[in-house]
Amino acid sequence: MDTTSSENVTAHEAETWLKQEPMSHGRTDKRKRIPNILAVINDACTGCSGAPACVEYCPIEACMFWVADEDHPPFGTIVVDPLTCIGCKLCTSKGPDGTFLEGCPWDAIDMVPAEDTSNTMVPPETMDAIERSFRRKGDAVSRCLSFAIDNKELPKNSKGRVTLGVTIARDGKADNIKVIKTTLDNQQLMDCVIARVKEIQFPEVPKAYDTTYTYAFEAS
Repeated sequence: MDTTSSENVTAHEAETWLKQEPMSHGRTDKRKRIPNILAVINDACTGCSGAPACVEYCPIEACMFWVADEDHPPFGTIVVDPLTCIGCKLCTSKGPDGTFLEGCPWDAIDMVPAEDTSNTMVPPETMDAIERSFRRKGDAVSRCLSFAIDNKELPKNSKGRVTLGVTIARDGKADNIKVIKTTLDNQQLMDCVIARVKEIQFPEVPKAYDTTYTYAFEAS
C-alpha cells in the first residue's frame, strides 16, 4: 500500500480510485459551492478493522470510501473524496452508538482549509462538461463495433462495454488512454475506440486530470 499521507489526496486521484464498501451513503445532489474546510484522512487511519465509524456518519453518497491495501489484505484505509466533501465535520464529531468524540479516536481525520487543495480541484461544471464530451462521442464509438463486425473481427449481434482510463491534460487534450476493462476482447475494436476518444477536445483543467468512462455499445 502506498504510504503517502492521504492528506495529499487530490481530486483527480480520488476520482481514479475504485470506491468500495464500507462507503458513506446519503445525499446524491451536487454541492453548490466549495466549502471553507474539507476533511482529509492522514496516515494514522487504521481502517478500524474494516468497520470504520466515521463512514457511518458522513451524509454524502460515496464521499468516504474504503481503499483496500492490495499488498496486505484484508487491511485498508478510508479516503475522503474532495470533490464531494461538504466540510460538515460529522465524521470527526460522532462515534458509535451516538457517542460524541473529540475527533476520530485515532486522530486520523483533519479538517483543512479548502484553498489548500483548490489548485487541483476540478469545478463541478467542468466535470459535467467532461462527461458531456464523452457522451457526444458515443455514436462514433458505436461505429467502431460495426467496423469490427464488417471486418469479421467479431460476430454479428455483438454487444458489450468498455471502460477507459483517460488522463486529460491541462489544455484539454486526451492523453494516456488505456482500456481498464472490456467485455469484447478485440484489439481492432479497442484501437478504434481509443482513436475516437483521442479526438475529443475536453475543457481545460487546472491540473492533469485522471478519470474513467464506460461506453456501452451494440451492433445496429
